[in-house]
Amino acid sequence: MMRIFLRASRKIKYTTGFAPLLSITLLMPLGLFAQNYVDATNQMPAAFTSGATMDVESADLDGDGDLDLVLAGEALENLIFFNDGSGHFTLDPERMLPEYDTSDNFPGEDSEDIGIADFDGDGDLDLLFVSEDTPNHELLLNDGSGKFTFANYTFPQSIGNAVLVMDINADGSPDIIIGNKGNNTVLINDGGANFSNETVDRWPNNADSTQDLKAFDIDNDGDLDIFEGAESGGSNIYLNEEGVFTEANERLPIWPFAMETRKVSLLDADGDGDTDVYLSNVGWSPLAAGIDRLLLNDGNGFFEDVTTSNLPGNITNETTLEALPLDFDQDGDMDLILTQWSVPGSRACHVLLNDGNAKFTVAPESVLPQANFTQGTGVHANDFNGDGIADLYLANYNQQDYLFFSEVASAIGTTGGNAEADFQVFPNPVQEVLNFSVGSPGQVQIFDAAGRQKWSGEVERAGELDVSRWAKGAYQAHYQNKSGTVSTQLFIKV
Repeated sequence: MMRIFLRASRKIKYTTGFAPLLSITLLMPLGLFAQNYVDATNQMPAAFTSGATMDVESADLDGDGDLDLVLAGEALENLIFFNDGSGHFTLDPERMLPEYDTSDNFPGEDSEDIGIADFDGDGDLDLLFVSEDTPNHELLLNDGSGKFTFANYTFPQSIGNAVLVMDINADGSPDIIIGNKGNNTVLINDGGANFSNETVDRWPNNADSTQDLKAFDIDNDGDLDIFEGAESGGSNIYLNEEGVFTEANERLPIWPFAMETRKVSLLDADGDGDTDVYLSNVGWSPLAAGIDRLLLNDGNGFFEDVTTSNLPGNITNETTLEALPLDFDQDGDMDLILTQWSVPGSRACHVLLNDGNAKFTVAPESVLPQANFTQGTGVHANDFNGDGIADLYLANYNQQDYLFFSEVASAIGTTGGNAEADFQVFPNPVQEVLNFSVGSPGQVQIFDAAGRQKWSGEVERAGELDVSRWAKGAYQAHYQNKSGTVSTQLFIKV
């Protein structure tokens, strides 16, 4: 899962409990069980994905304004599929990623997770691949055109499965936390892609086997804390105090069983304005309970396990590798897409629909196109064909990956508006500063085309937001006043 550069802005107050860039919704067509996607796999070099895709992320790597795809492979080449702007992807033989270790008998490292950020401060996006069974982590620097070369920095070797990129020391440069089997590694960036290992000073000694790291403000003090999912030792919470992290597991339930967690997903499941957690669990270890867990936040960063009462056991008792939160049926709450490792011949991708109170039911399989998808390693959403609507990429193990496009043609304009809301967003398109005005005090949330929440705040009458560093593309601004009136405006960042 891509770990983008996280740094909370102080220009406008954030709503308590929300983490910028981490809550997800999607702009989807109405119609509860209508098929929302078409299979567009033939628009990418799918044959190159038939090995083992362990992670997939998207970003504009060549500076042409559209989203390219980055694939992490298990003992395979890591790949970039370049987008032509309409969702057609190709491999460029002149811009293939270099191989770090050419002395072994396979064409790549055992890459598990991808981090994307401007690590060297030159204005373009660089790539970081974290490796597990081979101990070499790879940082590749972009020349601006999507051609990458290895950074001079050599990472400390470790057995890594996760990476989190965030500004730990508040100096404006993206730092790195590598989630390891054994203690994690904290690397502080000097701004030029040179790192100092400050693990001893910033991270508690913990021997759990980390599989995922997610950042959000757990204790509501204005900085980013970390929720860790581990395949041994259970989940952990680390609170941030000026870049130093301390364990605070008293905020978690006490489980009478072991868990083998693969991914941590963040969402507001019950619509109360704080960040809840979904744990994607597998039961490959004979000592682990292979049951996903849903944890509701009490608003103060303490979590209650509501799995038994709120999740459908016939699906969430499987081996889930990732859960993507999204408003699939566009009823205003967060649903989930699960990718699982299933028995041969059975489907490994399911949609769970939320009733608005964090109780989930399984949607019919017909809501997604049929596909030979039985060993799902991940699911990723973004607007690949430039229509302002989020599409889906399904990563697969030893089978080809799949690309699904939304059937909606365009999201440019105003949707879901209500005259009583009196909500305006301008200018549209916007380049640097976005202005908005509301008829009465309420909450404004802004989402990108992938459904990631970019900003959330309480607005009295008017506000402005610096969007100069935001990626070009379509965004959705959602407003709800105190009486429940809702309006949605869509705008373009150029």
